[in-house]
Amino acid sequence: MKFSKLFVVLMVLFSAGFFAGCNGSSNNNTDKGTLSLSLTDAPGDYEHVYVTIDHVEAHRGDGGDNWISVADPQQTYDLLNLTNGRMENLGITELDSGKYTQLRLYLGESENTLNSNFPPNCVVDKDDVDHELKIPSVYQTGIKLVHEFEVVSGLTVDLVLDIDSEASVVKKAGSSGQYIMKPTIRVIDTVDNYILSGTVTDASGPVGDVTVSAQINDEATGDLISVYSSTHTDADGQYMMYLEPGTYTIVASAPPGYSPQCTAGIEAVLDGEEDSMDFTLPPVSVSETGTVSGHIDIANAEDTDSVKLSFRQVGTCNKEIEVYSDNFGSGSDYGIQLPAGVYTLVASSEGRDDQVFSNLDVEAGTPVTQNIYF
Repeated sequence: MKFSKLFVVLMVLFSAGFFAGCNGSSNNNTDKGTLSLSLTDAPGDYEHVYVTIDHVEAHRGDGGDNWISVADPQQTYDLLNLTNGRMENLGITELDSGKYTQLRLYLGESENTLNSNFPPNCVVDKDDVDHELKIPSVYQTGIKLVHEFEVVSGLTVDLVLDIDSEASVVKKAGSSGQYIMKPTIRVIDTVDNYILSGTVTDASGPVGDVTVSAQINDEATGDLISVYSSTHTDADGQYMMYLEPGTYTIVASAPPGYSPQCTAGIEAVLDGEEDSMDFTLPPVSVSETGTVSGHIDIANAEDTDSVKLSFRQVGTCNKEIEVYSDNFGSGSDYGIQLPAGVYTLVASSEGRDDQVFSNLDVEAGTPVTQNIYF
């Protein structure tokens, strides 16, 4: 079961004063901009993903402990209701012009305002069973996001807080049976950034819940360096993502039912350009798949320690691509079904050296066992 990729979008909207200021007729001397905070997500494999947001603060760059409240929603949001392009507004406020060095997002823990039958921060599976997200220390300290931005009177600042739930949520951490949330968030600018969208289909039509990711490869060797961003297609097979300037390999992957497809050398430029890229996925029958399974242990593990498993292979674009990834807590058993083929498994855990298992030959009907110990 795989978590969706979710986004928190911070948008500073154009004000009328901007247009007036361009022709010199503005009488606006307030030296403020307008900040609108919105929330959006991509579809996933759960019935609900509830996140309760208490408030958001921004830090002025003039030194000291100068934190300013920029949103105070105190509400619960079901992220699975917020798919490609659909957003929920968190709040609107004015900010003084100037430089801001970081943001801080605080989650609420008192109640689920959307559905009181469930905890304020949890996932609800297909059997309607809720799994509360344990979020160590975040309630007290907030989620700190270091990213400098500048508010200029009448101008637009547009930021995206990209919360990678695949990296943020650890499933069933050991024998505790808990789900741990370790927020992994990157901040990107969106106004002038490259927007990539498209549709994923098979021979029968659109395919939902396909992971579409922008991956970065070493230009000389073709080896995978990192996965910059990923999202899931909606029920109509559509996806959209913002990309900062750079060169990417775009990958569409939905194991075990489809073979992954990729296109390399996609140049994202800082001009607000919007491009479309569609994929057609070849189906894979059950008889053409195999399973990799094993046990994961971390010596002297803390509750928040986790291991990311990244399954990679050389794709149709002749670059190494990540076909599937997921996160597990220490003491977990895992079992992952993949199309038959040769894979490299990279196991990573924060503060520890990666473990690389090459040439895992996944054959149809022949289980592969790979235990992992840090």
